[in-house]
Amino acid sequence: MRKDRIEERLAALEKGFREVRAEQRQAIESLRDELRSFQEAILEDRIASINEVIKWYEEAAYDGAISGAARNFQDRMRTDCPPQYKRQECIDGLVDELKDDATRLRHAGDLKACIEGILEEDERELEKFKGMACERCLDAYVAERDELIGLAQKLAGLKADLASRGRLVYMGEMQDGPVISSVIEPLSHEARFRMLKRLAEGSLSFKELAGVSGFEGGHLNYHLVKLSQAGLIAKAEDGRYVLTDKGSGVMSLVKRLYEA
Repeated sequence: MRKDRIEERLAALEKGFREVRAEQRQAIESLRDELRSFQEAILEDRIASINEVIKWYEEAAYDGAISGAARNFQDRMRTDCPPQYKRQECIDGLVDELKDDATRLRHAGDLKACIEGILEEDERELEKFKGMACERCLDAYVAERDELIGLAQKLAGLKADLASRGRLVYMGEMQDGPVISSVIEPLSHEARFRMLKRLAEGSLSFKELAGVSGFEGGHLNYHLVKLSQAGLIAKAEDGRYVLTDKGSGVMSLVKRLYEA
Protein backbone atom coordinates (compact mmCIF):
# COMPACT_ATOMS: atom_id res chain seq x y z
CA MET A 1 0.00 0.00 0.00
CA ARG A 2 1.31 3.43 -0.92
CA LYS A 3 2.54 5.70 1.87
CA ASP A 4 0.00 8.41 1.10
CA ARG A 5 -2.82 5.83 1.25
CA ILE A 6 -1.52 4.55 4.59
CA GLU A 7 -1.44 8.10 5.97
CA GLU A 8 -4.98 8.72 4.72
CA ARG A 9 -6.13 5.48 6.35
CA LEU A 10 -4.46 6.40 9.66
CA ALA A 11 -5.98 9.89 9.54
CA ALA A 12 -9.43 8.39 8.92
CA LEU A 13 -9.00 5.96 11.81
CA GLU A 14 -7.85 8.74 14.12
CA LYS A 15 -10.85 10.84 13.12
CA GLY A 16 -13.13 7.88 13.76
CA PHE A 17 -11.65 7.37 17.23
CA ARG A 18 -12.15 11.05 18.01
CA GLU A 19 -15.78 10.85 16.94
CA VAL A 20 -16.36 7.75 19.06
CA ARG A 21 -14.77 9.40 22.07
CA ALA A 22 -16.87 12.52 21.52
CA GLU A 23 -20.05 10.44 21.29
CA GLN A 24 -19.12 8.51 24.43
CA ARG A 25 -18.33 11.73 26.28
CA GLN A 26 -21.68 13.18 25.21
CA ALA A 27 -23.48 10.03 26.35
CA ILE A 28 -21.69 10.15 29.71
CA GLU A 29 -22.56 13.83 30.20
CA SER A 30 -26.18 13.13 29.29
CA LEU A 31 -26.38 10.26 31.76
CA ARG A 32 -24.78 12.38 34.48
CA ASP A 33 -27.38 15.11 33.88
CA GLU A 34 -30.16 12.55 34.22
CA LEU A 35 -28.57 11.12 37.37
CA ARG A 36 -28.30 14.61 38.82
CA SER A 37 -32.00 15.37 38.22
CA PHE A 38 -33.06 11.96 39.48
CA GLN A 39 -30.93 12.19 42.62
CA GLU A 40 -32.33 15.61 43.46
CA ALA A 41 -35.86 14.21 43.10
CA ILE A 42 -35.01 11.25 45.33
CA LEU A 43 -33.49 13.58 47.91
CA GLU A 44 -36.62 15.73 48.00
CA ASP A 45 -38.88 12.68 48.29
CA ARG A 46 -36.76 11.14 51.05
CA ILE A 47 -36.59 14.34 53.07
CA ALA A 48 -40.36 14.77 52.74
CA SER A 49 -40.96 11.17 53.84
CA ILE A 50 -38.63 11.50 56.83
CA ASN A 51 -40.28 14.75 57.88
CA GLU A 52 -43.73 13.17 57.64
CA VAL A 53 -42.63 10.25 59.83
CA ILE A 54 -41.11 12.60 62.39
CA LYS A 55 -44.21 14.83 62.45
CA TRP A 56 -46.56 11.88 62.93
CA TYR A 57 -44.39 10.30 65.62
CA GLU A 58 -44.04 13.60 67.51
CA GLU A 59 -47.78 14.22 67.50
CA ALA A 60 -48.55 10.70 68.69
CA ALA A 61 -45.85 10.79 71.38
CA TYR A 62 -46.86 14.16 72.81
CA ASP A 63 -50.58 13.36 72.67
CA GLY A 64 -49.91 10.12 74.53
CA ALA A 65 -47.81 11.92 77.15
CA ILE A 66 -50.50 14.57 77.78
CA SER A 67 -53.27 11.95 78.03
CA GLY A 68 -51.18 9.91 80.46
CA ALA A 69 -50.47 13.02 82.56
CA ALA A 70 -54.19 13.83 82.79
CA ARG A 71 -54.89 10.33 84.12
CA ASN A 72 -52.02 10.56 86.59
CA PHE A 73 -53.31 13.89 87.90
CA GLN A 74 -56.63 12.23 88.67
CA ASP A 75 -54.82 9.59 90.72
CA ARG A 76 -52.17 11.71 92.42
CA MET A 77 -53.71 15.10 93.12
CA ARG A 78 -55.33 15.55 96.48
CA THR A 79 -59.09 15.50 96.94
CA ASP A 80 -59.28 17.64 100.07
CA CYS A 81 -58.71 20.92 98.27
CA PRO A 82 -59.18 24.25 100.08
CA PRO A 83 -62.65 25.76 99.51
CA GLN A 84 -61.36 28.42 97.12
CA TYR A 85 -59.98 25.79 94.70
CA LYS A 86 -61.88 23.34 92.50
CA ARG A 87 -59.96 20.12 91.90
CA GLN A 88 -61.00 19.53 88.28
CA GLU A 89 -60.26 23.13 87.33
CA CYS A 90 -56.76 22.72 88.75
CA ILE A 91 -56.28 19.49 86.81
CA ASP A 92 -57.49 21.12 83.59
CA GLY A 93 -55.20 24.10 84.19
CA LEU A 94 -52.14 21.90 84.71
CA VAL A 95 -52.97 19.82 81.62
CA ASP A 96 -53.19 23.07 79.61
CA GLU A 97 -49.81 24.08 81.03
CA LEU A 98 -48.31 20.79 79.84
CA LYS A 99 -49.85 21.27 76.40
CA ASP A 100 -48.21 24.70 76.22
CA ASP A 101 -44.90 23.16 77.28
CA ALA A 102 -45.26 20.48 74.59
CA THR A 103 -45.91 23.09 71.89
CA ARG A 104 -42.84 25.07 72.92
CA LEU A 105 -40.67 21.96 73.00
CA ARG A 106 -41.88 20.73 69.59
CA HIS A 107 -41.10 23.98 67.82
CA ALA A 108 -37.98 24.96 69.74
CA GLY A 109 -35.09 26.10 67.59
CA ASP A 110 -32.77 25.65 70.55
CA LEU A 111 -34.12 22.80 72.69
CA LYS A 112 -31.69 23.36 75.55
CA ALA A 113 -32.60 27.05 75.85
CA CYS A 114 -36.30 26.19 75.63
CA ILE A 115 -36.02 23.67 78.48
CA GLU A 116 -34.11 26.15 80.63
CA GLY A 117 -36.81 28.76 79.98
CA ILE A 118 -39.61 26.40 81.02
CA LEU A 119 -37.79 25.38 84.21
CA GLU A 120 -37.04 28.98 85.20
CA GLU A 121 -40.65 30.09 84.64
CA ASP A 122 -42.02 27.14 86.60
CA GLU A 123 -39.60 27.79 89.45
CA ARG A 124 -40.92 31.33 89.82
CA GLU A 125 -44.54 30.16 89.77
CA LEU A 126 -43.99 27.25 92.17
CA GLU A 127 -42.34 29.58 94.66
CA LYS A 128 -45.71 31.30 95.13
CA PHE A 129 -47.25 28.07 96.50
CA LYS A 130 -44.52 27.12 98.96
CA GLY A 131 -46.00 25.80 102.20
CA MET A 132 -49.52 25.68 100.78
CA ALA A 133 -51.80 22.68 100.34
CA CYS A 134 -51.26 22.96 96.58
CA GLU A 135 -47.64 21.77 96.82
CA ARG A 136 -48.59 18.11 96.55
CA CYS A 137 -50.53 18.70 93.36
CA LEU A 138 -47.77 20.83 91.90
CA ASP A 139 -45.27 18.07 92.65
CA ALA A 140 -47.39 15.86 90.39
CA TYR A 141 -47.18 18.53 87.68
CA VAL A 142 -43.38 18.78 88.03
CA ALA A 143 -43.06 15.00 87.62
CA GLU A 144 -45.15 15.03 84.43
CA ARG A 145 -43.31 18.09 83.10
CA ASP A 146 -39.97 16.36 83.60
CA GLU A 147 -41.32 13.31 81.73
CA LEU A 148 -42.33 15.62 78.88
CA ILE A 149 -38.87 17.20 78.75
CA GLY A 150 -37.29 13.75 78.69
CA LEU A 151 -39.57 12.83 75.77
CA ALA A 152 -38.52 15.98 73.88
CA GLN A 153 -34.86 15.08 74.32
CA LYS A 154 -35.45 11.54 73.08
CA LEU A 155 -37.35 12.83 70.05
CA ALA A 156 -34.54 15.26 69.26
CA GLY A 157 -32.10 12.33 69.21
CA LEU A 158 -34.47 10.32 67.01
CA LYS A 159 -34.82 13.18 64.52
CA ALA A 160 -31.06 13.57 64.29
CA ASP A 161 -30.67 9.82 63.69
CA LEU A 162 -33.39 9.70 61.01
CA ALA A 163 -31.94 12.74 59.28
CA SER A 164 -28.49 11.15 59.12
CA ARG A 165 -29.90 7.84 57.86
CA GLY A 166 -31.91 9.58 55.17
CA ARG A 167 -29.08 11.78 53.94
CA LEU A 168 -27.95 11.40 50.34
CA VAL A 169 -24.67 12.56 48.88
CA TYR A 170 -25.20 15.90 47.17
CA MET A 171 -24.13 16.29 43.55
CA GLY A 172 -21.44 18.79 44.53
CA GLU A 173 -19.85 16.15 46.76
CA MET A 174 -19.58 13.58 43.96
CA GLN A 175 -16.07 13.20 42.55
CA ASP A 176 -15.99 12.94 38.77
CA GLY A 177 -13.37 10.18 38.51
CA PRO A 178 -14.95 7.64 40.88
CA VAL A 179 -18.45 8.29 39.53
CA ILE A 180 -17.37 7.72 35.93
CA SER A 181 -15.18 4.68 36.71
CA SER A 182 -17.58 2.95 39.11
CA VAL A 183 -20.98 3.75 37.58
CA ILE A 184 -21.09 5.49 34.22
CA GLU A 185 -18.16 3.87 32.40
CA PRO A 186 -19.22 0.28 33.29
CA LEU A 187 -22.73 1.01 32.03
CA SER A 188 -21.53 2.64 28.82
CA HIS A 189 -20.63 -0.68 27.15
CA GLU A 190 -23.59 -2.49 25.60
CA ALA A 191 -22.36 -6.00 26.43
CA ARG A 192 -21.68 -5.11 30.06
CA PHE A 193 -25.11 -3.57 30.36
CA ARG A 194 -26.71 -6.71 28.92
CA MET A 195 -24.88 -8.83 31.49
CA LEU A 196 -26.03 -6.57 34.33
CA LYS A 197 -29.63 -6.82 33.14
CA ARG A 198 -29.49 -10.61 33.13
CA LEU A 199 -27.70 -10.76 36.48
CA ALA A 200 -30.52 -8.65 37.91
CA GLU A 201 -32.71 -11.71 37.28
CA GLY A 202 -30.36 -14.16 39.01
CA SER A 203 -26.84 -15.59 39.15
CA LEU A 204 -25.07 -16.70 35.96
CA SER A 205 -22.07 -18.87 35.17
CA PHE A 206 -19.12 -17.75 33.07
CA LYS A 207 -20.47 -19.81 30.17
CA GLU A 208 -23.93 -18.28 30.48
CA LEU A 209 -22.44 -14.79 30.53
CA ALA A 210 -20.54 -15.63 27.36
CA GLY A 211 -23.85 -16.34 25.68
CA VAL A 212 -25.37 -13.10 26.99
CA SER A 213 -22.44 -10.87 26.04
CA GLY A 214 -21.29 -12.53 22.84
CA PHE A 215 -17.72 -12.60 24.17
CA GLU A 216 -15.56 -15.49 25.30
CA GLY A 217 -12.30 -16.17 27.10
CA GLY A 218 -10.06 -13.23 27.87
CA HIS A 219 -12.37 -10.72 26.19
CA LEU A 220 -15.28 -11.72 28.44
CA ASN A 221 -13.03 -11.83 31.49
CA TYR A 222 -11.91 -8.26 30.76
CA HIS A 223 -15.49 -6.99 30.98
CA LEU A 224 -16.21 -9.04 34.11
CA VAL A 225 -13.15 -7.55 35.78
CA LYS A 226 -14.41 -4.07 34.85
CA LEU A 227 -17.76 -4.77 36.51
CA SER A 228 -16.11 -6.36 39.54
CA GLN A 229 -13.72 -3.45 40.03
CA ALA A 230 -16.69 -1.08 39.89
CA GLY A 231 -18.29 -3.08 42.70
CA LEU A 232 -21.33 -3.95 40.58
CA ILE A 233 -20.88 -7.74 40.49
CA ALA A 234 -19.14 -10.40 42.56
CA LYS A 235 -18.20 -14.05 42.16
CA ALA A 236 -20.03 -16.30 44.60
CA GLU A 237 -18.51 -19.32 46.34
CA ASP A 238 -20.08 -21.65 43.79
CA GLY A 239 -18.26 -19.81 40.98
CA ARG A 240 -21.36 -18.08 39.61
CA TYR A 241 -21.57 -14.33 39.18
CA VAL A 242 -24.12 -12.23 41.08
CA LEU A 243 -25.07 -8.57 41.38
CA THR A 244 -23.83 -6.81 44.51
CA ASP A 245 -26.07 -4.50 46.54
CA LYS A 246 -24.49 -1.60 44.69
CA GLY A 247 -25.15 -3.29 41.36
CA SER A 248 -28.78 -3.90 42.27
CA GLY A 249 -29.14 -0.28 43.33
CA VAL A 250 -27.62 1.01 40.10
CA MET A 251 -29.88 -1.18 37.96
CA SER A 252 -32.94 -0.12 39.97
CA LEU A 253 -31.94 3.49 39.37
CA VAL A 254 -31.52 2.90 35.64
CA LYS A 255 -34.93 1.18 35.51
CA ARG A 256 -36.60 4.13 37.21
CA LEU A 257 -34.83 6.55 34.87
CA TYR A 258 -36.06 4.54 31.88
CA GLU A 259 -39.64 4.50 33.21
CA ALA A 260 -39.67 8.21 34.10
